[in-house]
Amino acid sequence: MASKTKLIEKRKAKSEIQRKERNKTYKYTLLVVCEDENTERKYFEQFAEFFTGKEFGVISVGTGTAHVGVVNRAIEEANKRNLHIESNRNSSSDFVWVVFDRDRSDKEEEDKSKQRNFDEALVRAQEHNFKVAYSNDAFELWLLLHLEGVIPDLPIPRNDRQAFTITRHDTNLETLIQKGFYDGNITDSNPTLCIYERLEKAIRKHPNYSNYIYIHSNEYIPNDGSDNKKIIKKQIRSQKTIIEVIHDIGDELKAMERADILVKAHNGIPESSANPSTKVYCLVQEIRDWINFYKQESRGIIKDIPSRN
Repeated sequence: MASKTKLIEKRKAKSEIQRKERNKTYKYTLLVVCEDENTERKYFEQFAEFFTGKEFGVISVGTGTAHVGVVNRAIEEANKRNLHIESNRNSSSDFVWVVFDRDRSDKEEEDKSKQRNFDEALVRAQEHNFKVAYSNDAFELWLLLHLEGVIPDLPIPRNDRQAFTITRHDTNLETLIQKGFYDGNITDSNPTLCIYERLEKAIRKHPNYSNYIYIHSNEYIPNDGSDNKKIIKKQIRSQKTIIEVIHDIGDELKAMERADILVKAHNGIPESSANPSTKVYCLVQEIRDWINFYKQESRGIIKDIPSRN
């Protein structure tokens, strides 16, 4: 009787999977659910054009929420799109990635709350077999790494109000280089700048973008009662987006190498304390692997599907 019950349950599970397959947009879907509705969402949308047909698709969704809110939205989106997610990510499994920031606060109690939410989001994502492409402290770190390296043991603040208690484990750059934690391409003379200022400064080193303005949100635009705000907004509307700029002058392979260095340098340190670090490169690498797989397949080259571990 027990074996018959198991057989019925197995058939029901198989039937449910088949039902979901019939209602899916793509045979295999890589769903990216982002904290930000603008930069992050658009960044991952650019990868969708590499895939044609109904075999494989990249879908990017912005939420306007943070941490657990992003994971909860990912659960909703996965269910709505009838995605089939398995822990072993086998050949019939879809993929869900959640993208959010550590998002520190200069207020102690508020920061403790953000840390708890960040840690909870990591756990909740794992419970649903989602992968996490977090950034500590902001997604802009991933963009900055396309242009220059950063020192692993020197936290980068999100804004000028944040004051970090910096504990350097090793202040000798030669030692950092020997350990592989520094690629020698840190050219910023003021590493204490907030992440948005550092990104803007790194972009301005390129002749074509010497006057580029990067504003994360309207709260960072001067509001001194003069015409400065209007002038800045006008220039922002007329210039390239940050994604277009990074695509133009950035080096994705270097960014991946630098991000990997940061993650390794923070080995053993909780993700919520590992500033600066980002795992966005893991998601980008997985997408690139799929792009290469389908390129090879279109040429008639038989190749194993990308690793799903």
